[in-house]
Amino acid sequence: MKQRHVHSLFQRLLLTLIILVLLISSIFFISLLNSSALQDLKASSFNLFDQRVMYRSDAIQKNLNERCLDTDDVAMIISATHPLYEHRKTLTSPYLNEDILNRLHSLTKTKKINGIYLILDKEVFHSKEYPAFYLQDASPEESFNDKTDITAKYGDAALLKQNDFILDQNWKPSLTMKEDEDTFDFYFKPKKAAEENPQLNMLNCGYWSTSSHMADSPTPLLSYNIPLFNQDHQVYGVLGIDLSVEYLKNYLPYEELNDHSKKAFLLANRESDDAYHIILSNGPAYSAYLKYDTSIVLTDAPYGKRISAPALSDDTLACAHQLKLYSSFSPFQDTLWYLIGVGSEDEIFYSTKQIHQLLLYACITALIIATLVALYGSMLFTKPIRALATRLRQTPVTTNKIELPKTHIKEIDELSASIEDLSYHLHGAETRLSYVLHTIDIPIGAIEIYNERKVFCTEKVGTLLGFRDPSKMEYTFKAFMEEIQLFNKKIISSEKQINTEHRTSDIYLIHVTNSAEQTCWLRFLINRVEGNRVIVVSDVTLEIQEKEHLMYERDHDVLTQLLNRRAFRVHCEAILKQADLKTCAMVLWDLDNLKLVNDTYGHDAGDHLICALADVLQKERGPNCIAARMAGDEFLLFYHHFENEEAILKHIRHIHEVVNETKMHFGNDDITRVKVSAGISWMPKDAMDFDTLIKHADFAMYEVKNTQKGNIRTFSEEHYLHNNLIFDGRQELMNILEEQRVSYAFQPIVDAKTGAVLGFEALMRPNSDILKTPSDVMQVAKTQKQLHRVEYMTWTQSLSHFSQQVAIDKQWKLFINSIPSIPMLDEIKQYLEEHYHEYLSKIVIELLESEEIEHSYMLSKQDFCRRWHAQTALDDFGSGYSSDHRLFNAQADYVKIDMEFITNIAHDKGRQMLVKSVVSFAHSHDIKVIAEGVETHEDLVYLIQHDIDYLQGYYIAKPAYAIKDIEESKQQEIRAIYKAV
Repeated sequence: MKQRHVHSLFQRLLLTLIILVLLISSIFFISLLNSSALQDLKASSFNLFDQRVMYRSDAIQKNLNERCLDTDDVAMIISATHPLYEHRKTLTSPYLNEDILNRLHSLTKTKKINGIYLILDKEVFHSKEYPAFYLQDASPEESFNDKTDITAKYGDAALLKQNDFILDQNWKPSLTMKEDEDTFDFYFKPKKAAEENPQLNMLNCGYWSTSSHMADSPTPLLSYNIPLFNQDHQVYGVLGIDLSVEYLKNYLPYEELNDHSKKAFLLANRESDDAYHIILSNGPAYSAYLKYDTSIVLTDAPYGKRISAPALSDDTLACAHQLKLYSSFSPFQDTLWYLIGVGSEDEIFYSTKQIHQLLLYACITALIIATLVALYGSMLFTKPIRALATRLRQTPVTTNKIELPKTHIKEIDELSASIEDLSYHLHGAETRLSYVLHTIDIPIGAIEIYNERKVFCTEKVGTLLGFRDPSKMEYTFKAFMEEIQLFNKKIISSEKQINTEHRTSDIYLIHVTNSAEQTCWLRFLINRVEGNRVIVVSDVTLEIQEKEHLMYERDHDVLTQLLNRRAFRVHCEAILKQADLKTCAMVLWDLDNLKLVNDTYGHDAGDHLICALADVLQKERGPNCIAARMAGDEFLLFYHHFENEEAILKHIRHIHEVVNETKMHFGNDDITRVKVSAGISWMPKDAMDFDTLIKHADFAMYEVKNTQKGNIRTFSEEHYLHNNLIFDGRQELMNILEEQRVSYAFQPIVDAKTGAVLGFEALMRPNSDILKTPSDVMQVAKTQKQLHRVEYMTWTQSLSHFSQQVAIDKQWKLFINSIPSIPMLDEIKQYLEEHYHEYLSKIVIELLESEEIEHSYMLSKQDFCRRWHAQTALDDFGSGYSSDHRLFNAQADYVKIDMEFITNIAHDKGRQMLVKSVVSFAHSHDIKVIAEGVETHEDLVYLIQHDIDYLQGYYIAKPAYAIKDIEESKQQEIRAIYKAV
């Protein structure tokens, strides 16, 4: 057995503490991971980022709305431009006047914008180009007393100079635009919106665009444009302002998104498609990738949106907030403007990542510290225990009392005290045990071997093993092995009895000669414990002798001392497994006159007769022959390894002669010879296995007993095949009769006129693999003189099955097959009258045609029928012993024509003549005729047409274990045939 690895207390304690630390850490991490704390922390980081973007979106939206033109601004311009519109037909050219110019200049100071412009419609004012004023302020946050910060891009030059405005180097007096060019949407879209929505006011038709293209600005501009129309909603111009995108960066400080540089604000718009078009990007980390007019796509992510853009990494997240630049009535409400915050995942979740790392470092540090503390604590805790163990190892084994040092630890000192007490009591117990063993003189001893250095023995060991000094109890390992070598020379045989799996121990049984040169048996039980061995030696001579005696009694017959049948089988089957057995024979001997001796002189004399035959068989059997008592007065001899059959037969005849010459003396000096018969089966000619050899020898003996006793007969295959049913069925019949192993199927008998059921014939079904049919049962019962028991079983079992299924008020009859050669026995009548008297009037006794009817027996059954108003029937008429004379004498109520004469009667003239004769004779004597074996429709028609009274056969219904009426269709068929006759 594999030795288990042993752990020290220090290792166990250290391992326990480390496991405890790991378990606590695992619980902490699992609790933290399963909780939502880290997820909440991550969500909080993103929410903070999102709040900052949302706050800035509100600020930029407010800033843009403050710079938009309001109702007063529009009204002021309308009042200045209205006269121009009113006198547009008289004007030779629609020059803008000084009042309009000053009002535009005033709005640049009020709104702090980068530019303002007014464009009049050329169609309304009948001009070749679009009259326009455009004033540009390079520094809207700064205020000047003069107009040096204002540059005029479009307008009347004389008027501009007259009002101290500086003309731009690319100044133009008017504006040229085409409606189908996208660059001029800032003018045509608000104009078209006002024309198509006359119910809206000017501000609701306002339109934000990315640039007016009226100024040659190096940076993109945002423009807000409002259409101008009069009371009849005639659009005659557009008023607009410009805001520099670079200027708006001052209101989008990317530093506020987080504490690091990888972030940015994006200002973008989105119309019908899903793409966002960047207008403004503020943030150095993304300026190179997210430039003006770049398209980006935002997709959903666990947190916020993920940006898809060229040359941009996949870990970039964004949150977008819509700017409300249009009212719900605006035609441009589908044009959405967004402020987008952009940052990498590492930057957004930087604090969460730091906490993760902090937790990891804290846990690793805690594990290291806890492991060191566990190591130190384990060493400190086990130190006194190690010292105690060292002291115990150094204490001599022979010490009577152990004294251990104090550790001043309560539990350990209590353990030390217990060990001291235990050593004291063990020493006393050892002394008392040795004294007890010595007193009761049990032949047992024990040997202890310590690490192959010292050996200790109890006082009986030396005597049991025959050591030179039996009183010596302590040896060195070398001296002990010398004594063992001397003991080994006395060993006769040895065997290992048990090798246990649950402990490291072995048991040996050793046959030796003792000092008195007598043989004895010693049992050695060897146990191994951590390199030491404990051997228990005991003298089991008496036990072995008793066991051998029990085995002898188990295998031998008590009376004759021959082998019994079980042991005989074991010996024979062991021989039959050998190769080249040559010729073998199984001989069954049977005493012929044992019953006579038992009856004449008593069973003690019979036992002497059996022993006399056993003595002859044992004495004369010779080599290669096994003798056994089979049972009672039957004996078996098995011959094996003979050259031929003749050699065995010669020996068998010799034994037969010796037995026949043996005389037995009983009381009054009576002399009786021993008489035997013998049956022989041969191997390999007759059989190859033990059971078949016995069976065939038994059959040969059966033939001797039934022909001429006292002879010897060999097995005959021809005779066996002819009589095997009777031979094999003898015991089977007894089993059937004892256990009532039969079932009954019931076949209906119906009226040939109405189809109504008259009754049911009970048909025996033996439950046997040997006697399979009722005829088998009858044949064996007749040879064994058991017909009366079959008759009894037939009556009782058929009525039992019938009464369980048919109510007493049902008019159906029960046809029972009765053996004519058996009278109505008193025991049958008594049983039936006690148990089934209510059903006896329903019985119809069928007398079997296979048996000759004894007149007196017939009278007994007829008397029974008259007493209980039962009836009789002559069965299978036309076969067996049937004749007209028997039909007349039987005085039966029914006659059943055998199916041999019914089958194919519709086409056979001979059968027809016989049936007509039986019907005519029966009817003349008031006997009803039942046709058996009706199997075709043609036979059914013929029989009904020729006055048959009742019908029975497969065509009408097959026998069944369940008793029930025939099918309605069959009844209708019978009635129809009879009606047609």
